[in-house]
Amino acid sequence: MNQLFQQIKNIFKNLPVANRISFFVLLFLFLGAFGGIVFWGTTPDYELLYANLSPEDASAVISKLKDNKTPYKLENNGASIYVPSDKVYDIRMELATEGIPNGGGVGFEIFDKNSFGLTDFVQKVNYQRSLQGELKRTILKLDAVSDVRVHLAIPQESLFIENSSPPKASVVLKLKPGHTLSKKQVMGIVNLVAGSVERLKPENVTVIDSKGNILSSKEDSLGGIGSNIQIEYKQSVESILEKRIQTMLEKVVGKDNVISRVSADIDFNQIELTEEKYDPDSVVVRSEELNEERNVSTPITGNGAEQSQSFTQVQNATESTNTNEVKNYEINKTISHQVIPSGNIKSLSVAVLINGTYKKSDESGKSEYIPRTEEEMKKFTDIVKTAVGYTEERGDKVEVVNIPFEADEVTETEPTGFFDNDMVEILIKYLSILLSIVIIYFLILKPVIGWITRPLSKEELAMTYPITVSEAEKRIEGSTGENAQIGSGSRQKALELARNNPELAGQIIKGWLNKES
Repeated sequence: MNQLFQQIKNIFKNLPVANRISFFVLLFLFLGAFGGIVFWGTTPDYELLYANLSPEDASAVISKLKDNKTPYKLENNGASIYVPSDKVYDIRMELATEGIPNGGGVGFEIFDKNSFGLTDFVQKVNYQRSLQGELKRTILKLDAVSDVRVHLAIPQESLFIENSSPPKASVVLKLKPGHTLSKKQVMGIVNLVAGSVERLKPENVTVIDSKGNILSSKEDSLGGIGSNIQIEYKQSVESILEKRIQTMLEKVVGKDNVISRVSADIDFNQIELTEEKYDPDSVVVRSEELNEERNVSTPITGNGAEQSQSFTQVQNATESTNTNEVKNYEINKTISHQVIPSGNIKSLSVAVLINGTYKKSDESGKSEYIPRTEEEMKKFTDIVKTAVGYTEERGDKVEVVNIPFEADEVTETEPTGFFDNDMVEILIKYLSILLSIVIIYFLILKPVIGWITRPLSKEELAMTYPITVSEAEKRIEGSTGENAQIGSGSRQKALELARNNPELAGQIIKGWLNKES
């Protein structure tokens, strides 16, 4: 082994300077490429763990990752945390068991601590803080919400009803870019907050966005149809009718050959009617009362105080009768209570454009427009009227027009690339590593190994052995030039040559010593 290293050392020593530099450059490039490939191959693929974290939650997550010695990366100013893809779900489960992240703010976990010695006022403040925090965490579950603040104004309860004031709440939403909330979602937030606080009514909950725009209104909370909901309802009715027309006619004239627009006049007034009707021709005895009174007096015979009187007093008998009859009549009455809901269609205005047909000309090769016949247009008009529920009494208008459409330039959509697949990216990564190793082996490593292990020629093999004295003297003569001749008495010339070529001088001295010995 030592002989092999000595042979390699001698070969490398006899190489020209340019070859030595090339060898070191190639060795440096090989080590650098190999190290880069190893680093790239061993670097784990990072995947998003959490995004849009508050500073408090991000700090808690990072602290836990450091305790577990888990590598991580921060992006988006520390709001997004990335961890190795094979550990994402395990880390999420582990953090979830510890309540991390908690969505910012304080929740009901504040009562997990020992509250001995706290006053009733502090307990109420902690309850309000925890309730606000829990509502914040719940609202943050919405996809369109990136951040939220909840403020509760809960007054102290009073023994007297007239002195008590209702609780109120305010919610400030920060929406994600490109996201909006519908009225139903806003009302869902309002009802969520109202249902979480005792005695809080929906009309006392105000929802605004981060720009100060009011998203909720009292009309919406009270169940009425506010202006925004009216617009949404009107648009939904028009969209449904337009879709009916579009789907029916496109089956006949083809896709993209029909344009339909509907304008609906909606009655948003809610009417309640109570009506009482009496029928004078229908008389019914409701009750009847008959009272008859009869008085009869009988003869009365009496004796005087004195027995000596022999006459008898006699009264004649009398009889009287009194009759009273009362009848109550009821007239037939009908009471009807009718509630006419809001949102009824008052009138419709419908406009439909239908494209004609095209026929290619044999001479010019251009398409020639052919309009629809009157019979076809009449059928299309009847179809549209039936689809939208046309009513002439309410003043509906339907216009169906045949007109040529402008041909739009067809833009071809690029198909989804093959390299957009995650599995393909992983496959490309490891194939690139394998290909780089093969290229380095065949272009760098194998030529170097072959160059080192190739058999030496006679000239190269002779260079590895020490030169003789005669050869050294010839080289000295050649290096000194034509005017440099070595003489036995020329001591100064020998010293000069020894300084210029010490290696050859050493070989000569060794040869002289060997000859003398």
